[in-house]
Amino acid sequence: MSIPITIISGFLGAGKTTFLQQILKYHSDLSRILIIENDFGQVNFDTQLLGTTGVNIRELTSGCICCSLQGDFKTALLQTLDQLDVDAIYIEPSGVGKLSDILAACESPEITTIAHVQAAITIIDATNAPLFIRNFGEFFKDQVAHGDALFLTHQELPEQVELTINLLRELNPSAPIHTEDWADINVLEYITESLQPTVYSEETCHCDHWIDRHRYEYTPSGASKRIMSSVSTIPIYVVTGFLSSGKTTFINQQIKLRKMPAATLVISGEDDISHHNLDTLSIQLDNTMTPEQVKTVAHTIQDVIQKKPVREIWLEWNGMTSFQQLETLIYQTQLSRIVHIQHVYFMTTCDFVDTMLGPTGLAPISQLMNADSILLRHENRSREQASMALLKAWNPPGKIIITNYLLWDLHS
Repeated sequence: MSIPITIISGFLGAGKTTFLQQILKYHSDLSRILIIENDFGQVNFDTQLLGTTGVNIRELTSGCICCSLQGDFKTALLQTLDQLDVDAIYIEPSGVGKLSDILAACESPEITTIAHVQAAITIIDATNAPLFIRNFGEFFKDQVAHGDALFLTHQELPEQVELTINLLRELNPSAPIHTEDWADINVLEYITESLQPTVYSEETCHCDHWIDRHRYEYTPSGASKRIMSSVSTIPIYVVTGFLSSGKTTFINQQIKLRKMPAATLVISGEDDISHHNLDTLSIQLDNTMTPEQVKTVAHTIQDVIQKKPVREIWLEWNGMTSFQQLETLIYQTQLSRIVHIQHVYFMTTCDFVDTMLGPTGLAPISQLMNADSILLRHENRSREQASMALLKAWNPPGKIIITNYLLWDLHS
């Protein structure tokens, strides 16, 4: 008998693992359930959580099922099924995996001889969905477009929920959208008996085909989407990355190379940071601030610019604040008339890429995906290739530079 496969997709923090736990409550024998977890990095906290339930779990952590790991996924699944007799398979893919490609992998001839896709569920953070559409473009749209059912989480703001539902309905007119509490639904019964999976033709098997056919636009990340106000505006060099990634050291080294360092304004979004004997403007900007609060920060920056001759700005961005908030600060306030983003650097290490990039949430990911240059600190050559492959998966057009940050004028 063919084994049913259920795919549970969604971005980081949407609630995929919680939804999967809700399903497991309705299975009588968890030893006959197989879960395939696919996430970047060497530490998968979701797997540790699910491992306490008694289910069989297989991890794929060195890439994504939808692209670099398709062959590994098929091999791992076939080998596991040779060793285990299971009644159901659940796949929790990476947050930035394309659901259409995961469906294609599951529908390969090797898999369909023993298993079939029963349903594809997409879990959506109702509060952050507009941000995801903007920052993660095709990945988010693909997960929505190919979901047989859409389940919303984080519904604290009614106006935001209504906006999200309208966006989802444009991307997927036919899938049911669920806003009710999961505890009120027997989700296993819903998937196995009530839900009718969508049948995709060859024409719609990939997200970019689907988007073309419906005239949706995808805005790439990085420099290609920069809004250049005017050649006369002041360039901002943005340095992003998590705490202790080397942002301050890198900026200090760049300032040493300036012929007129006094004409450089340094702005820091981190606490208690100073830069090469220059006055540093500290700002506090987090993901919860309102547009009016952001405008207040912009006004502070504008006042400083008007009081001193500024030829360039180096901005050390807070590692836990999303890139969208930066774009709001620069392009949706009075600053848009006097500055522009010239270049975005993302600072990181092999350790951070391998173990922390996913668990630290969406802010560092949004920074990485919008970077023009990715500076990977030279630490361990044996791990560099694996780290570079993961970074490329998140930001294909980004230029990766192996560096120790020392006295290298990257933007001259």
